[in-house]
Amino acid sequence: LSTESVWAALRLVPKAETLDAAVFMGKDRKLPALEMETGSKELLSALRVALSNAVPGEFGEARYQVPGTPLVLDFALERLRLGLLVVRPSHLCRGTTSTLNGTGQLVEALAEALGWRLLWAFPEHLEQMSSEELLEALRHAINSPSANSIESIDGPPEAADEASGAMESLEGAGALREAEAVAEPELNA
Repeated sequence: LSTESVWAALRLVPKAETLDAAVFMGKDRKLPALEMETGSKELLSALRVALSNAVPGEFGEARYQVPGTPLVLDFALERLRLGLLVVRPSHLCRGTTSTLNGTGQLVEALAEALGWRLLWAFPEHLEQMSSEELLEALRHAINSPSANSIESIDGPPEAADEASGAMESLEGAGALREAEAVAEPELNA
């Protein structure tokens, strides 16, 4: 879509001025706010407080527009290139509360392509947390490079048991390797 012939053809379609306005946005032009449910506004306030406590000394800018894109993040830590976005119904597959649809996946891919890491805040998960739990979950998500959402760090008990069992088996395997390493020189002597 970046060749001159394509742009010339697009300018001939009906409503071309709308296309021009959408594609050639000025740098200072802010996009309209995404629709937000009432409970999510309270979540935004809680996230603002938690973010300021989670990363002391780092200013989290609210309603941050990623430069050169129409992408607006609820909060951004520009130095860390980390964005927080509260999930809206327009980001979700119909009938689900935690599965991103094409729009949500596109937002995530765009942020990633521009070198930003995006953390999704799912209202259904976070509204039930206390402010201390939200702070810990946010710290954990920020410090975990593979995290893509803010979640409770206390998973279901069976998941914690499985994780500790896996760690014990890894530790056991490490101890076995150490014993083999000690015994090997004795066998070769």
